[in-house]
This record gives sequence, structure tokens and C-alpha cells, in this order.
Amino acid sequence: MTYNIDYLISALVFLCLISFHYVGQRWFTHQQSRRFLRFMALGLADAAFDLLTTVLIAEGGPALHSLTEVSLIIFYLLQAAVPMSLILYVQSLRQLSEAQYRRIAYVVRIPVLLLGLLILSNHWTRLFFTITPQGSYIHGPFYNVLYGYAILVVLLMAADSLLHFREYGIKNVSIIWEFLLIMAATVVIQGLFNDLLMTSFGLALGITILYLTISNPLSYTDNLTGLYDRNYLSTVLRPLLKHKKPIFLLQLSIRNQRQINALWGNDMVNRFLKDTSRWLLHISRGECVFRIGDNLFLIICTSLKNYIHVRDKLIRFDEEMTAGGGDKIRAMTAVIGIPHGEDLEDNDDLLGYLDYLGQLLPAGRSGEVIQGDEETLRGYRYQQDIEKYLDTAIGQDLFSVVYQPIWSVKDQRFRTMETLSRLNHPTLGPVPPEVFLGIAEKHNRILTIAELQFRRVCLFVSGHRELLDKLDNIKFNLSPVELLNRSHMEKMMAMIGEYGLEPAVFQFEITETAATEYSEALNDMTAVFRERGISLCLDDFGSGYANLNTVLKMPFSVIKMDRSLLNGIEKDANISLFYQSILALMKKMGYQVVAEGVETADELAMLTSWGVEFIQGYYFSKPVGGDTLLSLLAETGLPAVR
Repeated sequence: MTYNIDYLISALVFLCLISFHYVGQRWFTHQQSRRFLRFMALGLADAAFDLLTTVLIAEGGPALHSLTEVSLIIFYLLQAAVPMSLILYVQSLRQLSEAQYRRIAYVVRIPVLLLGLLILSNHWTRLFFTITPQGSYIHGPFYNVLYGYAILVVLLMAADSLLHFREYGIKNVSIIWEFLLIMAATVVIQGLFNDLLMTSFGLALGITILYLTISNPLSYTDNLTGLYDRNYLSTVLRPLLKHKKPIFLLQLSIRNQRQINALWGNDMVNRFLKDTSRWLLHISRGECVFRIGDNLFLIICTSLKNYIHVRDKLIRFDEEMTAGGGDKIRAMTAVIGIPHGEDLEDNDDLLGYLDYLGQLLPAGRSGEVIQGDEETLRGYRYQQDIEKYLDTAIGQDLFSVVYQPIWSVKDQRFRTMETLSRLNHPTLGPVPPEVFLGIAEKHNRILTIAELQFRRVCLFVSGHRELLDKLDNIKFNLSPVELLNRSHMEKMMAMIGEYGLEPAVFQFEITETAATEYSEALNDMTAVFRERGISLCLDDFGSGYANLNTVLKMPFSVIKMDRSLLNGIEKDANISLFYQSILALMKKMGYQVVAEGVETADELAMLTSWGVEFIQGYYFSKPVGGDTLLSLLAETGLPAVR
């Protein structure tokens, strides 16, 4: 018989190319990837021996009689092993435990071993084939057994994918079925037309599909560094968490990457990131290394010993990188460690905990290290509880507003006030504003909360118009998200008119961080505020890195001096002088100045002697409800300390 080997050659070319690219990506750190590699290697060997035996049968003759027989036995053994390897690879997509996987592997291998013994005995039994002394190939009585075996495997895998549909997921099931249909079609074609050698070609097509969809390294690696990316992180973590395997996580963050970009340029920074990646691979001792963000790297360690080794190396990042010949870029780094990640519930829970620990890092310092422990885990669980409650609070409008009046030193009365949001959890009690507002901003809920709260303020003021005779304005805090959303700000403007109020009643407070980071983007919006008669207040000045250039660029009429500037003011002459200098400069530039956080009579006396015009703090009043506020404003003279 004359055989058409074109499909065989095509299959071999396909599989050689895929194997070359796969091996070149170092894609063997995860069980699923190693099982795909084994399956692909068997498929490549199957195609190679299919081609070899075909050539030997056609051209070998009597001289190569024994070689032809041995090659055919190996080829038939591969025909038995490839479906088994496929089953085991596909089972790994279900995220089974090692014990479950071993049980399935044991069951699958039994019929394969029996079939293998029959194939090995072919020299004496001639069940599958006979090679005559002249080198001719003759089918044996069991010739079609391998075809039936392949079809049976296809049917079993199809049934398995339907039975465990949820475990595989719709994407994987559709790919499995695509593979099975190709294999079934090529097996049937070769069974009907023996001269068309299609099974290896079908196998190559199927492996190509698996490579391009489920097991494509390029789909899960970072383009710049070649490290695994955030998508592959979930693939690695999911089975470890599901089966409570030990997980030791370490995250390295480059905290000043934006400044590095500005100083060194993209080419130098890219080289620095590549050097960092190579160094991380070197110190990790074969562990999985990921780049999960522009400035974030993650290492999953499989033992406490390796975790400690890698952590200590990360702490000495600058020293180690310089010693290794890396670019002399000064990086500000922070290290986050989670020594027992298996205690978390799932992949999202673990990554959420990692983000939470990142929020606890002190700002502006290099070499910081924070490790998860019972206390931080409790804090994270608390934040999760608030996060779950937030949608309920928004849906039922369970927020409240409190008001902190601001004292005028000159007039000896309250002349303005700040509105503050509050939320009370039914079991956890009052929630700090920075917690629920931070969560709201992270999950795109801040605009909804702001609208609810601003409406509540407008309703209160419109119901108590006597406030307008006593107060110059009412201060309302705006987040960067609100300021940069034009439609949201227009809604707030419309709300003011809806309640019959004048825009000049309100003064919008902007934190110094927002003013500094978004100063250019805020210019258009602040112009609108000026046109409507709404003044602006710079909040928390001195808490971060705002500068006078920012203050001069934006039309602030009021500057609030942050509470942190008062720390040590009564005992340290330098702190006192610094505060006085800023105060004098602000007043000379024409700003009204509010001193925040005043709590003692001594602080009040010092600030008054320096010419501070407005005082906000617990000395005069804590944030209070609407009724208490009305009582405070009705009082004459200096109120009692509250």
C-alpha cells in the first residue's frame, strides 16, 4: 500500500515548533504545565515514530525487518500512552487535590498497562501486526483495537467534561470538545482510508489549540520582563489554596517608580526592570516569580526556609542589585510578606489581603517591611465586613452627616462649619470615615455616597435657613474622583438650585494630595466653581507634599493647616517657628487660615497670639448632629469645651 505522509510531516513540523517555543518560555513551574509538557512530548514522539515506521514499511525491505518491528511496537505503545496522558492533563484543569489526581491516574493506567503488555507480546502473538521477512506489513486481528480505544477515550472525556462542567468552566469545556471532535474525525478518517495517516495530524492540531488557548505561556507572561503575569498567578494559587498547601508570599514594590521614570527615561527604566527580574529569578531558587503591576513583583515560596532567604535578600535590594552589576538607579522599595497564605479562603481573598497590607506601609520611606500576622488579618477581615455592608448602606441610605463648627477668633463666634460623613455598622459600631470612604473610592461607590450626603446637607440647610444668617459658608469635602467627574459636579450644582440655595452658600474642600496630583486636570472644574460663586478651601495643608506653586495655581480662598503641624508646638521652638512662618506667609498672600485640630487652651493661646483667624478642633466642638449644631450656634460668648 502507498501511504500519504504529507499530513505526518505537517504534524511533526507543528509539534516541533510548539515544543521549541514552549520549552523556551521555562513553562514548567506548575503541575498543569508539566502535564501538558509530558502530553506534548508523547505527541511529538508519536508523530515521529508514525513517520519512521511508515518510511520503514515503504522503503525498508528485508534488511530492516527487525528495526521496522521494534519501531512499530514503540509506535503502538505511544498510541496507547498518548490518550492516557491527554486524560491526565485534562484532569489537571479541574484543580484536583494530589490524592484525587493520583486515584484517577491509577485507574487510567490499569487498562493502558494491559494494552501495553499485549503490544509488547506482539512478537510472539502477532495480535496487532506482522512484519514478514521481506519487510511487508500485515494487519493483525487486534489492529482496530487501538482505533476503538481512541474513540472510547474521546467518549469518556466528553462525558467527563459534562459531568464536571462547573469544575472545568465553560471555556475549558468548549476547548476540550473542540479537541475531541478533531481527534474523533481524524481517527474515523484514517480508519476508513488507511492510506491517509491523519491521527498524528489531528493530534498536532489539537495540541496546537491547547497551546494557543489553555497552555500558552505568552498569554501568561509579562511582555517586558518575561516573568509570569497576574493572570497566571490565579492559576498557580487556586489549587494551592483549595487544598491548603503551604503558601509563603513575598511582594516587592518599587515605590518611587514615577520619579525614576521622570529622571532616567523609559529605556533606562525598562533595563532596570529587566535586571530586577533576572535578580529575582536568581534569588528565588526556582520559585514562581510574577510581575503583577508596573512596580510590583511577587514571589510564591514553597517553604518557610526559602521564604526567609528571599525576604532577607529583598530587604537588601539596593545592596544586592548593585553587587550584581545592575543599573545604579536608587529605588525606594517596600517588602510585604504573608508567611501563611493558605489561611486565606481563595485567590481574591489572598490578593485583597496583600493590597490591605500595602495600605499599612508608611508613606515616603524606603526599605519598609510588613508581614501579615493575626492582628493585620483581623484588620483585613474588619475591612471586608465593611465592604460587604457598604452596598446595603448605600441602598438603604444608612449614612449620616455631622457638622463641626469653626470658631472665629475675631468675632468670638462660629462663622462657618465643615460637613463630615458617618456610617454606623449594626454590630461593629461606628466605622472610621477613612475606612468606608476609602473602600467606596476603591470600588467606584464614592460618587453615589457623595450625592446622598450632599442632598442630606442641602435638605438640612434649606430646612434651617437661619443658618445662612449665622454662617459665612458651609464646607463640603470633595474627593479627586468627584472633582474629575464633570457630570457628577453638575448634579451637585443642580441639587443646590433644587433646594433653593445659592451656590455661594457652599465652599468645597480639596485635600492637598488631590490638589498636587491633579492640579492640571482640576483647572477647568475650578473655573466653573468660580463662575458659580463657590469658593475653594485647601484642606490638610502640611500633611503631605503640597507646595506653594500648587497653592498659587489654584484659586483657594482658605487654607487649612493640618493637625500634624501642631504636634510638639508647645515644647519645640523650631516647630513653633515653622508654624508661624507658614502662617505669616499664607496671610501675606491673602488667604484666610484655619488651624485644624486645636484641643487645648495653650494651643489656642499660642495660635491666637500669632494671628490665626479661625480655629477648628475639639477645644470648641467635636463634630455634632444637626440639633446640637443649632444649639451651639444659638449660644452667645465662648462655648464650654465639648
